[in-house]
Amino acid sequence: MADLLRRAGRAFDRLLFPRAATCMGCGDQSGCEQDWVCDECVEALSALWRGDVCASCSPPLSDLVCAYAYHGPVPGLVQALKYRSVSQLALWMAQDMARASGTLRLAAIPL
Repeated sequence: MADLLRRAGRAFDRLLFPRAATCMGCGDQSGCEQDWVCDECVEALSALWRGDVCASCSPPLSDLVCAYAYHGPVPGLVQALKYRSVSQLALWMAQDMARASGTLRLAAIPL
């Protein structure tokens, strides 16, 4: 019940005080305070964090590293960066990809 009231309060707040940007993750038109991603999508991203090697992939993709599972707001963010040139997402997404790349087994990769 508290969650429902919190969401209703946020929706009412957004109607009275619209923010600048549309969320690139979910398309919420009530806007975002920063980074073009709404609070709900930021919360969803933390649940989708993987930051590891894709264990279920077969070679040659078995050494593939991903920052997030490709669900929820992730496809919208990737498409906004790639196809709509929302460059404001680039630094934010690059930092997450760099953090995920820390799991690469570089010594195992032949040169």
